[in-house]
Amino acid sequence: MTFRPATIEALAEGLTAYPRVRLRGGGTKRPLSHADDGVPVCDLSALKGIVEYTPEEFTFTALAATPLADITHLLA
Repeated sequence: MTFRPATIEALAEGLTAYPRVRLRGGGTKRPLSHADDGVPVCDLSALKGIVEYTPEEFTFTALAATPLADITHLLA
């Protein structure tokens, strides 16, 4: 089973519903997120975007599946 939350709230609900999950980000390391042991996969690919950027503090917050190219563009 795979669930794909689109919001932080949906992620919290999904993680509360299952005692164990296997996380999948961008899918670049498929063997680590392959579900063959009955543990549900939490696909984080819908959680993209920059949530906060404070250039004067040199900080930003990005969701789990935000492409590195988006972050690089923001920080350029």
